[in-house]
Amino acid sequence: MVDYREGVAHYEGLLRSAESTFGVPWPANFVALYQSRLMEGYVLAEARMIIPRTTIEGLLDQVRNRILSFALEIADENPDAGEAKEGKEPPIPTPKVDQIYNTYIWGGGNVIASGNENIITDFRQSAQDWDSLEQALHRLGLGEPDISSLSEAIDKDREQEEVPGPAVQSWLGGITSRIAMGSLSLANSAAGSMVGAVVFEYLRRL
Repeated sequence: MVDYREGVAHYEGLLRSAESTFGVPWPANFVALYQSRLMEGYVLAEARMIIPRTTIEGLLDQVRNRILSFALEIADENPDAGEAKEGKEPPIPTPKVDQIYNTYIWGGGNVIASGNENIITDFRQSAQDWDSLEQALHRLGLGEPDISSLSEAIDKDREQEEVPGPAVQSWLGGITSRIAMGSLSLANSAAGSMVGAVVFEYLRRL
């Protein structure tokens, strides 16, 4: 998963460049996990997640839309909310403002922004059996052929002590390669790493 922790100005600066994609280094623990597993006789020293330009554009568009929706809802609740006087009663009760904020800023499947760990936790908790894993993968954007291929890979690895086994590793590598090449589009920019997370969580429970 990629956490977008910089300010809006940083991402606007990226879009002012001519680049069509941006690279984000893999976390060190991911590199260590796959260091000797991708190609026989080779060691992975570094890997980068490719972020399409359209993802950054979508991020900024979502920020703008959420702020606008928040402001419009506040104005709809009380058109004079912007004229609040210091020391006077707030034009809108604080609990109501909190509710509007949580609805329009944090709500609505806010997967693309950083810090929304509840969604990731929900996916991991749902991967307790094959049916719930399948549902989670569908929600992340994988189709039936890829999920069927994963089922076959898990069956092939039944006798393997290593988790994930070689067949599942190959399946995950294929998903990662297709995302990087742009031939596989998932639900959002975080979904690629979340696929691996829910699969690992399921295998851990076997």
